[in-house]
Amino acid sequence: MPEIPPLIAFRPSRLCRLAVVALAFGFAGYLSYGVSGIVGLVLGIRALRLIQTSWGDLRGEGVAISAIIASSGAILTGPYLFYLTRSLFVSNQEETLLETCITNQRQVARAFLMYSSDNEGTLPPGAAWCDAAGPYLMSLDSLHCIHLGAHESSYAMNGYLSSMPLNRLESPGEVVLLFDSIPGWNLFGNDSLAVARHKEGLVIARADGHVHWTLPADLNVRTWKPNQ
Repeated sequence: MPEIPPLIAFRPSRLCRLAVVALAFGFAGYLSYGVSGIVGLVLGIRALRLIQTSWGDLRGEGVAISAIIASSGAILTGPYLFYLTRSLFVSNQEETLLETCITNQRQVARAFLMYSSDNEGTLPPGAAWCDAAGPYLMSLDSLHCIHLGAHESSYAMNGYLSSMPLNRLESPGEVVLLFDSIPGWNLFGNDSLAVARHKEGLVIARADGHVHWTLPADLNVRTWKPNQ
């Protein structure tokens, strides 16, 4: 009888778990701005070497290579993604602060008009405008810009309008009534007190009650001195 060769047991190859872990770290690197990608790259290279030297006992070479590619991409794009995310966060934060100041000054300007209505059409005196507007405000928080934290007041009154009758203003929609300023209580004056604290500009309220953001360069003598 012919001699029967001995049977050789077949052992199926196993998926390299290290390659799978490396791939997971590689994709996680895009969420961690490249930090996890560094781990994924090291593990991916290690897994590829183990697979290539396992004599077929381990499989998953494509997974290891994918992990190396994904990790490298995360490392390269991580700083850019971090910068982009931070820029969006700062921009949203600045927009929130700006909208808060616009709302505050709109409420204060409305308080001025209510005061004027109760005082024969006259605006409050500059040296006491915070005290005069206070009773007409729902909260004194309207006098504070959250950009500065807790201060006496974050706004100042146009000194040229101190105790002035509103009917004497020829163009109330052009004249500054309130504006972002250095902190202080009952501050009044002109552009020497103005502070550009929002996107290199400042929030101002006009004498007719409308409020908006503007650049300092857009304010001229006509916006401060009435009837010029």
